[in-house]
Amino acid sequence: MEAEGYTRVDRSISMMMANVLAIGLIVPIFGIPTVLFLWLWGTEPVRAAFDAYFQSPVWIILGMVALIVLHELLHGLTWQQLSGVKREDVYYGIKWEALTPYAHLKVPIRMQPYRWGIAMPGLVLGILPSLAGLISGSGLVFFVGIFMLIGASGDMIVLYLLRKEDPDSLVEDHPDRAGCHVLVR
Repeated sequence: MEAEGYTRVDRSISMMMANVLAIGLIVPIFGIPTVLFLWLWGTEPVRAAFDAYFQSPVWIILGMVALIVLHELLHGLTWQQLSGVKREDVYYGIKWEALTPYAHLKVPIRMQPYRWGIAMPGLVLGILPSLAGLISGSGLVFFVGIFMLIGASGDMIVLYLLRKEDPDSLVEDHPDRAGCHVLVR
């Protein structure tokens, strides 16, 4: 893109740093909604959720693995739908040294679809189930949503890094780090 007159502005952090920062978000993401859930519904739905887990931990673990895969697919599918990139322009993998699954764009897109692609898993798999569990009193649905929100904390950090960027600017997904390069003319 430099040949076309663009300059790359780095808006990324290492995967390891994203994981470290995400640890700092666990307390507010878990604690504040959980206090509200307990205030509304008491401890019985929490006990029921943990009983369900310990009765069938294999199914819960398999379900969580499926949700992690869905999380990454939501990134890629949202980018495809909102920016028109092709399926082959999105690569999925795992950064084993940081134990981090990822979806990676191979081509630049506009900032606004990029942001939506970053936010979508947290909205669909985190906020919506958490709210559904909070409204219905289902401890299992609530905590699945909370754990998926914790899983989206790295995405929240990337959105924070991009908070001041022009929504129409071009973005090039960073190949090795959490975040991107903003392409500026």
